[in-house]
Amino acid sequence: MIVKHPSKRISRSTLINWSIAGFAALILAAAVMMPLVLRAADGGRAVYLPLLQRPPADDEEYYIRHYMPIYIGDIGTRILANARLPINYSVIHTVDVGLVSSATADWEVGDYTGFYPSGDYAVTQRELRGGGGGTSAVQLEGFTAGFFIRSQPPNPEFPYQLAQFYYGFDPAVHPWDYGDDAHLCVDHEAAVPYSDFAGGSINYSYVSLQLRDESTDTLLWFTMTQYDQRPEVLAKGDVVHWWEEAGDAIVIGLYGGEKYSSLLPGSARSTSDTWNDWRYFGFCVSRPQLLQAVEDANNLFDLGLSEDPDDYVMQAIGIGPEMQIEDKDKTGEMAMRLRDVRVYTILDSVE
Repeated sequence: MIVKHPSKRISRSTLINWSIAGFAALILAAAVMMPLVLRAADGGRAVYLPLLQRPPADDEEYYIRHYMPIYIGDIGTRILANARLPINYSVIHTVDVGLVSSATADWEVGDYTGFYPSGDYAVTQRELRGGGGGTSAVQLEGFTAGFFIRSQPPNPEFPYQLAQFYYGFDPAVHPWDYGDDAHLCVDHEAAVPYSDFAGGSINYSYVSLQLRDESTDTLLWFTMTQYDQRPEVLAKGDVVHWWEEAGDAIVIGLYGGEKYSSLLPGSARSTSDTWNDWRYFGFCVSRPQLLQAVEDANNLFDLGLSEDPDDYVMQAIGIGPEMQIEDKDKTGEMAMRLRDVRVYTILDSVE
């Protein structure tokens, strides 16, 4: 069991969001081909560039970007609760944790998430109306998002309560449609400093990619787990399951698993322990690894998914914490912070 200590607070100076000057430094570093950890003007960490053979810049002979960090100055229009999701617009969306978009969270949500925005609460934090520090809350400023979710009475038809940083692609992206060396890559920095599952919840966090086989119009969900409270689940390695509520196959990959993905250099691995420091998470999926997931899904569920990687598109990405609450007697809480999300295709080895 992990217990929150209200008096234990993470230093704002070590976690403050990196500035526009830090972003300028990123561009400069790319220009001079220095794949290093950059420092923001305030001394905080900025984007971590993985050790690629070339810097991340649009170059269809090597690198094709699909999503890069954008600076967000006002949370106002970017929080959606149980709502239809937009396209080509970065948002936080929540499911079954209440109408988190309804009111300003005028308390230190960072005491849970470890993220203390520099701007006013009115433009950086939201919670349930009348929450007063006792309900789920979200944060968004600059390139960083924070999530604190506290369980609600469960939905019997969908026992998952979650908050995610989300982006939907229109048109959908063809990440593997660049030849045999194409790898779809996703990287970001994250921390899961708090997870309380003593009340019976199942807590975890992940990256979720919504893939679709255009030849059969069939969804295939591809997830990568950063944190899961259950070490016995992580010990099973990469697996494919059937997601009963959605009626789709779902790939559950691990950072450090090799069946369906490869780690980018410097990436952290999946863990069942919480942590307070920023950790870099990066993975790539090659065409053979995608086809291994497809083969396993077809063998398990007789889906008839295409064996041609060019047929697969990415429709959306979501990253965040989730709790499984299966009955009204179970409760839980969880917090996470996230920054510097990138999605891109590289046309080379990632080893």
